[in-house]
Amino acid sequence: MGIWSAHTSTGNIVGSLIAASALHHGWGWSFVLLGIFIILGGILVFSFLVVEPGDVGLPSPYEAYSKLEQKSEEIREEKENLLDTGKIDVSSKLTEMHIELSIRPKVSETPSTAIVNGNSSQPQEERAKGSFTRTEYSLVLEDQQIGDAIENCPCPSSTMGDTAIGFVDAWKIPGVIEYALCLFFVKLVAYTFLFWLPFYIRHTKIAGMYLSDKMAGNLSTIFDVGGVLGGIIAGHLSDKYNARATSASFFVYCSIPALCAFRAYGGVSLIHMIALMTLAGVCVNGPYALITTAVSADLGTHISLKENAKALATVTAIIDGIGSVGAAVGPFLTGYVSVGSWNGVFVMLAFSSLIAGILLTKLIVAEVRDMLSSQRTLAMVELRQKEIAGTGEIL
Repeated sequence: MGIWSAHTSTGNIVGSLIAASALHHGWGWSFVLLGIFIILGGILVFSFLVVEPGDVGLPSPYEAYSKLEQKSEEIREEKENLLDTGKIDVSSKLTEMHIELSIRPKVSETPSTAIVNGNSSQPQEERAKGSFTRTEYSLVLEDQQIGDAIENCPCPSSTMGDTAIGFVDAWKIPGVIEYALCLFFVKLVAYTFLFWLPFYIRHTKIAGMYLSDKMAGNLSTIFDVGGVLGGIIAGHLSDKYNARATSASFFVYCSIPALCAFRAYGGVSLIHMIALMTLAGVCVNGPYALITTAVSADLGTHISLKENAKALATVTAIIDGIGSVGAAVGPFLTGYVSVGSWNGVFVMLAFSSLIAGILLTKLIVAEVRDMLSSQRTLAMVELRQKEIAGTGEIL
């Protein structure tokens, strides 16, 4: 997703260079040339965009929910068989395991349909007191994971099918509020740079000199070069550690000192300007790219949405729509604040980044808790496997 999101910054770079190259013919030609590209882009999308994966023979992402339901039903049937045959005593251990495994990490890949092939040599009374075979442990754990995912959906059943999800119901999906408000402030900062950076560079002394309009426009594209790198790095870290909120907040908080350094030292020399502008682009556009791509895709295919394509569109629109409000507010406020001092503009941008990071705090805590719980569960499974190997239990 990080690599895919680079198209946004790439488009900004190409558009700025085209607009700057047409300035000597008159500023109006910048709009004419870019307008022609927009028309060509619309024709390209209309002619070749694939609406549904099935149109080109690819599987639908909504099949995942159906597979979860089918898998859950298979596990429940097998657990009922174990209960009926007396292989699991539900009086104590199942309750204990339900509490202990209230998290949902995926720790077992053992097919549930291939593990009930024998009887344990352990006496029934002893097993009722505490220990599970790998078969029983896997059943309880996997059923806990899938059952929680399907049955504890926060959204009402009205999200099923092709009925468009309600606006209020869409906000109930976990993470939508936090990410939408975070994107508001992230896009406020990003679009302030996008619209005002050429003007700022043009009216700021760099090594004691003012640059021309064309040079300022070309130089401003360095910010989007950093945006390309930031999107790729943020996407990689997010995938590697499976921590969307933590990755986004890391870049958001790093953008605060980056913005301050750009304001304080960007005019020292052209090298300072380029280096600090690139750093600011990495930190500002990193979370922007992450939230508008990977995060939106995750929330848009949340288990509570099930197979509702219209719900997916609503959730994605809410996140990006709220962010677009910030994209409008930032440049608007900059026009007033910059009259007094550009220092005030950068204070506004740094404060916006701080709020964006704070908004993700709840999600960060949840991610850290899940990672720690996952590690504990993996340790439990490894310990249990060692016990099974030592006692020679039959699987």
